[in-house]
Amino acid sequence: MRKTFFLVNSLLLTSSLLFAQPKKFIPSVGVEFNLLLESNNAVGGGFHLREEYFFSQNFSASLTAGYTRFKGDIVYWDGSKDKTFSLIPVLLGGRYFIHKFYGGFEGGLAIKAGSNASTLPAVSPSVGILLNKLDISCKLLSVLQMPSIPENTFLQRGGYSYIGVRIAYQLN
Repeated sequence: MRKTFFLVNSLLLTSSLLFAQPKKFIPSVGVEFNLLLESNNAVGGGFHLREEYFFSQNFSASLTAGYTRFKGDIVYWDGSKDKTFSLIPVLLGGRYFIHKFYGGFEGGLAIKAGSNASTLPAVSPSVGILLNKLDISCKLLSVLQMPSIPENTFLQRGGYSYIGVRIAYQLN
């Protein structure tokens, strides 16, 4: 009796650890609208491409690349201003799903796409909802501060963040 009980419990435990849905890659494309937190007049927009690999119904890994351009008055510590700057964030991360809601975290590089910014490490937590093939999320991208000479602007040394809303469509 004990052997049967142990065998049944072992099978139940093993089957609960198996994936509930087949492993698959799902590409998506989307747009985003952003607000630079260091300046109340700089807003941005852009697009992103994401490739997501689902390990189960609850866990996925993703690779995201995009382009973001900010316009507005970007004021530095010495009073000088810029009107625009651009970034190409390339991020690797994961998401955890609870039904159709999720929380995610990505890390990677914010690559400069203009002369007034630098390529720096970045992290991005997010929360969102997946409705059929429509993915709507709110994210915070923080460009980490790196050692630099004092004359550099915050776009060159890092230490700035922007908050954004993403709307994406899954292609698969």
